[in-house]
Amino acid sequence: MSYNVQPLRTQHKINDFLFRLRRNKNAKRDVFLFLIGINSGKFVRLVDKLLRDQQLYTPPMSVIEYS
Repeated sequence: MSYNVQPLRTQHKINDFLFRLRRNKNAKRDVFLFLIGINSGKFVRLVDKLLRDQQLYTPPMSVIEYS
């Protein structure tokens, strides 16, 4: 099965998609997740990349116990 997935580039297409989401059984949840995703999707990817890079290049920690 092949899907042709294209980004929502215009405000009209975003509003049309929101209209369709609001007609579902879990409309509040779906709209909430869509709005969070569309407004912060790229930011989450950037934060994830920064965290992974930080883990790769952080020197290892050592624990010293004093008695």
